Amino acid sequence: MSMTHEAVNTAVVKTATAAQYGGSSAAVVFGLTANEFAALGGLGIAIIGFFVSWWYKHQHLKIAKKKLEDDE
Repeated sequence: MSMTHEAVNTAVVKTATAAQYGGSSAAVVFGLTANEFAALGGLGIAIIGFFVSWWYKHQHLKIAKKKLEDDE
């Protein structure tokens, strides 16, 4: 295993551990149950998904307009 690969694995493990402890701490501090925490996480993912979808549709529209202008 190379040093770079090992460094990446270490970074991933540290990040996952931090996320786990951060999520647990937030649930305790805010008094959320597991279901409420999951619902908020799902809502966050849905909102992010909406904006990513909007961004790609916007980019697609720009490309389509440019192609139409180039064809004229």
